[in-house]
Amino acid sequence: DEELGRKAGMATQYGNLGIVAAKRGDLKMAVDYYNQSLALNEKLGRKAGMAVNYGNLGLVAIEQGDLEMAVEYYNQALALDKELGRQEGMARHYGNLGVVAAERDDLEMAVDYYNQALALDEELGRKEGMASNYANLGAVAFKRGDLLEARQFWVQARGLFAEMGAQPAVAQFDQLLADLEPPAEP
Repeated sequence: DEELGRKAGMATQYGNLGIVAAKRGDLKMAVDYYNQSLALNEKLGRKAGMAVNYGNLGLVAIEQGDLEMAVEYYNQALALDKELGRQEGMARHYGNLGVVAAERDDLEMAVDYYNQALALDEELGRKEGMASNYANLGAVAFKRGDLLEARQFWVQARGLFAEMGAQPAVAQFDQLLADLEPPAEP
């Protein structure tokens, strides 16, 4: 792409290199790659690419414990995806904003974001997104001490993960649900 002068391709590859660096745990390198991709996408006016870059930078910010920066990145990504009508991206950003809100113990805001994400994922038929949002809503209910509501959300999440064949997630929810069971009376 560099040799051919294909800046759009370069932007994509820098973004992909950022994903690999993040998976390897090299967050500094990931940020460098995402910023290179973002600069090219901005220069080219590729708003969808910019939204992806901002979303990825938000994920890194969460990993680094910088919740303020994560919110800033997610809001930038959300604004671009709203402008473009990219519902899948919007759902992802709402879900991530919910994670930040839950991390801050702003449970009402977390539920609001998760519900916005869930509505979009349901409209799109995105089972993975729906399952994640049900899981997160269950975690909020659990944190509030509402074990019945937590169970209901986790059963929904488990069912969707089972439909997708995501056995590790199914096993995780089987354990969570088993842990919610009251101990048997002697």
